[in-house]
Order: sequence, then C-alpha cells, then structure tokens
Amino acid sequence: MGSKYYESELAYLREMGREFALIHPSTAGLLAERGNDPDVERLLEGFSFLTARIRERVDDSVPAIVHGLVQLLLPHYLRPVPATSIIQYAPSLRALRGVTTVPRGTRVAAKPLQGTSCEFRTTADVDLLPLELVDAVLDETAAARPVIRLRFNTTEAGRAVITRREGIRIFLHGETSLAATLYLWMRRHCKNVAVRCGSTTQPAMPPDTIAAAGFGEHESLLPWPTFAPEGHRYLLEYFALPSKFLFIDVRGLDRAQITEDSFELAFGFERPPALPGRISAENFRLFCTPVVNLFETSADPIKRDPRVYEHMLRAAGVRTSHMEIFEVTDVIGVR
Repeated sequence: MGSKYYESELAYLREMGREFALIHPSTAGLLAERGNDPDVERLLEGFSFLTARIRERVDDSVPAIVHGLVQLLLPHYLRPVPATSIIQYAPSLRALRGVTTVPRGTRVAAKPLQGTSCEFRTTADVDLLPLELVDAVLDETAAARPVIRLRFNTTEAGRAVITRREGIRIFLHGETSLAATLYLWMRRHCKNVAVRCGSTTQPAMPPDTIAAAGFGEHESLLPWPTFAPEGHRYLLEYFALPSKFLFIDVRGLDRAQITEDSFELAFGFERPPALPGRISAENFRLFCTPVVNLFETSADPIKRDPRVYEHMLRAAGVRTSHMEIFEVTDVIGVR
C-alpha cells in the first residue's frame, strides 16, 4: 500500500474532525483538540491505515484512467446535481412602459435557512411585458370545437409592444399530471390558435404557432461541455427538473390586430381535452424561468504540501455542510 492513501486519510481525519467538532461542540468537542496521548495517536493512525487499505482496494477496482476519461468525456456523471426550481416575476402592469429583459444568469437569493441564504441563478432570459393573464377556461360549448380560452389584460403601451413581438412564453403550472397533459394537448392536438379582441375574432393561425421552449443551448440548466452528447443533457435536466420542459412559446402575435386593453387567445381542438382536473389562470403563468443553485465563489486558500496528493476544498466563509463544490474553474498560485 502506498503512503499517499495513509497520509490522505490521516489528514482528512484531523481536518474534518476539527470542523465537525466546531459544528457539534457538545457531542464531539474533543475532536477539535490535538492530543498528546500516544495511545490516542496510535489509535488514529491505525484507523487511518485501515481506511487507507479500503480506499486502495476501491481505486484498484476502478482504475484511475477510467475515472479520468469519464471526468473528461462525461463530467456530469461525477458531479452533484444542484437544487433547481421555477420562479415567476410579478411586475406591475401599469409600471411597465415597454419590454424589460431580465438576462440569463441573474442571481436570485432564497430566504436564509440556518444562517445561509441559498443563491440561485436564472437559466434563460425573461422579457417582462405590460401584460397580465387574468383568466383561463375550457369552453366546450363552442359551436365549432372545444376551445381553451386565455384572457389577457394589457395597456396602450403593452399593445404596441406585443404586436411588435413574435410571441409570448407561457409556463404550464400545476399538479404534474395536469401540467403534463396540458402540454401534450397544446403541442400535439391543438388545431389552431385565434386572437379575439372584443367581439371580433381574427383569422385562425396554424398549430405550429405553438412552439416548444427550453431546449436551446442558451437555456441549458447546467454548464455543458461541447464534446459531451447533447441528448445526455436533456435526460439529466428532465430528471432533475421535469417542469423545465413545460414551457411553450405562442407565436404570431405580431400579425394580430390588438386594438383593446383586453384580448383573448383561443386554442381550438378537435375533441374535448382529456384533462385530469379543472384549469384556471393558475395553470398558465407568464414571466417564469428555471433557476439553479449554482454560482461562482472563492475557496479558502490551500497551503501546498508535496506529501499530500488530495486537498479538501471549502467555499470561503460558508460551512462545509451548507455548500458543495460543483467544479473548479480557475486556480491561482501565490508564492
């Protein structure tokens, strides 16, 4: 057995034991002290020797070259998956005079928990418009075919902005089965989309007016190497945050004539959608974006020791139990 395993385990036991004692002083306070008892030191060294043998056996079963290749070609398999969520911005309808873009990478802080505020970043641009979604109903009494009607309020400035844009993005929110079924019917079974202002219904637009959103490279949830398969990214993101793929873009509004501060989008179907529940405006959200608990920060400095092959990385100023390293992007040496 090489000495590097033994020295690494002994250093880990002493360093992490000290940190564990600071977090749990009542039950492990003595771990923070460096003892002079030779019997205790012999016990620690013996324990480090045994765990070093286990590590060596594990490393022998998984050769380092395999680990290196996986780290190079498929690094996401070795990294932790950070916390993710969907957030919604709630701008005031009358306060906006035009388009306000919240860029991808904007930092968002959660409420502090145990003294630490989790920091998230947005993964897609969000365009805030003078627009408000006020109602959503499934109308099965329509003469021609069943229709999902979304009613919006806007302003004079909003009308000018909306008709100059290609479309708007909508997040399908709610209980998983309802949101997923809504997505299926909107993307696969919608036959046309029509804009209605007052009593005037404008010519229907084709079903490809509804486009899937969230699949672009500029909307990726996690940093992704260019040489890694793109399909793996979709799988990883889907299992980490399925709701990331419940966004749709409704296009063609630049061809609509919106002449009032209230208008309606009508999505027509051949037959009534088989939805597992009732829908309301709560199921259709504007100004939403995925967020991920991933951000740049500095680590505590490390004093290089030629005898130590591995070093524990700690984010500066934060408890080790409250933060996990995702990847190292830069290393600076100081003499």
